[in-house]
Order: sequence, then structure tokens, then C-alpha cells
Amino acid sequence: MFDQTVLQMGFWATWLLIPVIFEEIPMIINFIRLLHHHKIRKKTPLPDFLPVLSIIIPTYNSSKTLYRCLKSLADSDYPKNLLGIFVVDNGSKDDTFQVFAKAQTDYPQLLMRWLTSPHGKSSALNAAIYKARSQYIINIDSDGRLDKHALNNIVKKFSANPNIDALTGTILNEYFEYCQTFLAGRNIENNSNHIFTLSGAFSAFKRETLIRTYLYSTDTISEDTDMTFQIRYNLKGTISFCDDAIFYSEPISGFSELYTQRQRWQRGELEVINKYLSQVLSWKQFFSNFQIRRLIIDHTVTFLKIIWMFAIFILLGFGYSWISLLFSYAVIYLLYLFLEISSSICVYIYLGSFPEERKFYLKNIWMIFLLLFYNLLCSFIRCVGIINASTTTTTWQGINIIQEGQQVNQIIKKDIRQLLKRKNYDD
Repeated sequence: MFDQTVLQMGFWATWLLIPVIFEEIPMIINFIRLLHHHKIRKKTPLPDFLPVLSIIIPTYNSSKTLYRCLKSLADSDYPKNLLGIFVVDNGSKDDTFQVFAKAQTDYPQLLMRWLTSPHGKSSALNAAIYKARSQYIINIDSDGRLDKHALNNIVKKFSANPNIDALTGTILNEYFEYCQTFLAGRNIENNSNHIFTLSGAFSAFKRETLIRTYLYSTDTISEDTDMTFQIRYNLKGTISFCDDAIFYSEPISGFSELYTQRQRWQRGELEVINKYLSQVLSWKQFFSNFQIRRLIIDHTVTFLKIIWMFAIFILLGFGYSWISLLFSYAVIYLLYLFLEISSSICVYIYLGSFPEERKFYLKNIWMIFLLLFYNLLCSFIRCVGIINASTTTTTWQGINIIQEGQQVNQIIKKDIRQLLKRKNYDD
């Protein structure tokens, strides 16, 4: 019995090498680098001459959130006479325009223009880019609000680093996940010049860089990732991250919306990768290109997580004991908990300029013990997205889990009917 348990633990130890090699060791190295980077970085002053900023806000049925978004611009500490705001409507069927008109009346200090472009978010963004004439162009979603210091911090970042062509800010909505994704994950990527994608909810560009691209692609549901690849590969530009420019976005309403959102992200990422594989990327660049390397490792580990989710039911059938399985899963949990704790320390440090955010984060720090299960759920959704990307046509709205469940149910019923028909025929 003891020998069998040791053998089983040896099997699991081999599997555990994968997260240790590809996640634990890199996290330890990056954790040390982040602490060092934060310690040596200096405060950047505002430039003597502040540039005019063009703010683009695409809208679609945004009557419930647009006013708060515009109010956050009115509350910004950036000079209002240096802001040009373009609200670009994408065929709204609600009272979005009436909300815009009210904001115009309530905030006369803001120069706001209303544009229409009923052909998707990419076309809406492009329509405003054509109109913008300022040095910097900033895109924000209509379902969130900017921190009052965000615009100043964006300008500081561009001013201190003239080589930067585009940068993305910190997005906070699914709070703990996004804190770790941006304040830890994006800072790690930024230190290595490995930003994979600009955030569609909050990104800033030099106008001279944008007009040298093909603008936002209308052929993909991941226009932000496509723009990132255009700047990085077509223009050989520099993409960065501004961790102290915060955009608070509306959290998703429930599991169905999470399911649709994460599938859309996964499918959009694969669309863009597939597009550029035929142009400038190759699977042979595993060691020389971080995006190819990340794609392969990330998706490999994602599928392994799904295997771990369901392996317990299979291994029990092969005679594995409950004790060895539970011990193995406990070790896996502790390994990933170590990752969450390391990320949380980084988040706490980088929230130093935002005492209220830091206080809220500490108050709810217990949630890191649940993040592993949430991340496993997201990994499962991503795997479904990978499968769907290869079998169905991609659309922005996609289908929710209820609709997909109905489709699966219909397929199962159809297969059962065919099996019964074949059985009756054989009889």
C-alpha cells in the first residue's frame, strides 16, 4: 500500500513540475524584479507645456453609464480647455444622446462633440481618430470612469519617455483579478517590453503613431490586440504601461456575461495571432519572440489546468487513493496560492499612491484564497473558446452559456435519435 502511494505521488510530482517551471520560478524572478523596479523608480513631474488631449468614447446603448463617464472627465485635474471629447455612437437604441445632451448642459467647461458611426466599435474609433488633431489620443469605454489623476499621469509617462508610441492604463472592475492582472502582470510585462495587448477600455496613443497604422481593424473582434500588433510589428514601435492611470470599469453582471466575455477575448486573440502568423510571426520563433512563446506556454498550461480539474474522477477509477489525490491537489493549491500571495504583495506596493484603494484591497484580501477556483473557471471558459474558435463563426456578441447549452442539448438529442435509428435498423 505504501509503495503504491509513493508511486502515485511520483506520478503527480512529475505533473507538478509543469507549473513550477512555467509559473512558479518565473513569478519568483519577476517578483524580485518588480520590487527592485518600484524601489528605484523616480517621480515624474508634469511637463511645463501641457498638450491638448483628444478623448474618444465609443457608445452603444450607454444611457446608464455615459453621464458618469463624462463626469469623471469634468472632475479630472487636467485643464479642461486642453480636452477635446468625441462621443461616437454606434447605433444606440436607448437615450444615449439625451444623456450626452444633459452632460453638455451640466459641464459647459468640457468641449464635447457627438459623432455617429453605426458599423461597430472599430469604425466608431476610426471615425473619431480622423477628426482628432491633438498630439495624443486616448480611448476610454463609456461604461467606466477615469481616476481624477489619470490624464496627468498619462501625460507624465509620455513626456518622460519620448520613445513610447502607445500605452495602456490600469483597469479595475473584477477587482482582485484585475488588480493582479494589471498592477502585477502588466508591470511584469512592461519591465521586459512584453505588453501583449493594449486594453480596449483605456489606451493612449501618439497621434503620429496612429495615423501610420491601418487604424482599428473591422475584421476582428479583438481590435485592441490587432492595433498592438500593428504598432509592435508593422511600425516597430514601443508599447508601455502606466500603472498609476486608473480606469474604473463596470463589473460584469453575472456568469453568463463572464462566459461570453472571456470566450470573445480568447477567440479574438486567436484571430489576431492567426492573421499575423501568415505575415510576420512563425511558430519557429518560440525562443526569439515572446508572443509566440507566451501563446504556446499559456495555452498548454490552460489545458493542463482543465485536466487537473477532472483528473480526480478518472484516477479514482484507476485505483488511486483518496489520500494521495487530496494531498496532490492540496500541493497544487498551495503552489498557486503562493503565486497569488506574491502578486498581492506587488499590488499592495503599487497601490501606494492610492490609499483608499489600498485600504479596500487589504480589507478584502481574504479573496486571494478563492482566486485559484475563479481562475480555473476562467481557464475552462477559455478552453471552450479555443474549441469554438475552430468550429464556429466569431461575432462580437457571441452566444451565452444558456444558448450554448441549448445547442449542446440539441446535438445530444440528435445523436441519440441517430443511434436508436441505427439500432432499430440493425435489429
